Amino acid sequence: MLKHATRLNTCTELAITKLDVLSPLKELKVCVGYLGDDGTRYEHVPYHQSVMHKIKPIYETLPGWGTDIERAEKISDLPTEAKDYVQFIEDFTKVHVSFVSVGPSRDQLVVLPRGE
Repeated sequence: MLKHATRLNTCTELAITKLDVLSPLKELKVCVGYLGDDGTRYEHVPYHQSVMHKIKPIYETLPGWGTDIERAEKISDLPTEAKDYVQFIEDFTKVHVSFVSVGPSRDQLVVLPRGE
């Protein structure tokens, strides 16, 4: 849905919130497409309702990071797996991730300049 939303809304930047909430997970399942009951693979959300009701998500499994990230102030403070997750979202949506929140407080925000 994120890929669909970024395309539909012509997003130029993304902010990922609640990355810290994912910290305890051993793995993250990310939907990367859909499979129709006839074997057709859809890279984008099908528009027609008759197709929508017959598709199943295709997941890619990414490793979790299993460590507290609430003290991160810059991207290099994040575990490799968390950085890889952010990069995966960027690569998948083709939209730059500019901000990542790493805790419940407003100041728990990692800013990612373009090119990092």
